[in-house]
Amino acid sequence: MNVCLHARPVGGELTTTSEAAEVWWVEPGDLDGYEIHPAQCRRSDHGLRGDPPHVD
Repeated sequence: MNVCLHARPVGGELTTTSEAAEVWWVEPGDLDGYEIHPAQCRRSDHGLRGDPPHVD
């Protein structure tokens, strides 16, 4: 399962958990540099454009 949030950091530190082995802050313009499943790309694109959520 992937969870993608559109937010901005205001403080604190990135922390992994038993449910999240990796966490990152990524600039929207840098997303093309990642290998991302097409369904996740659609969700991210919709969120960044402000469209309603896209659920597959």
